[in-house]
Amino acid sequence: MTLADSQNPQTRFGPLLTCDDAATYLCVSARTLWGLLTPRGPIESTKIGRRVLVIRASLDAFIAERTIRVPGTAVQAKTNALSA
Repeated sequence: MTLADSQNPQTRFGPLLTCDDAATYLCVSARTLWGLLTPRGPIESTKIGRRVLVIRASLDAFIAERTIRVPGTAVQAKTNALSA
């Protein structure tokens, strides 16, 4: 694994993350993450043995739902891509 790969969340983390890795992925503390996990919060997790694992797709959906879109920026990016 190269340095670039280790910094890319898509290659660094697999489909299931430990709570520490999930907190790092969201740039929050482990305590904040625990408050966001099901059944209280919107982020899905699963328990395998004694380990609580967070589903990365649920983290990605959580981020996507809370992303603020600036009007016109997506159109601008498409226009620039077409002109290149």
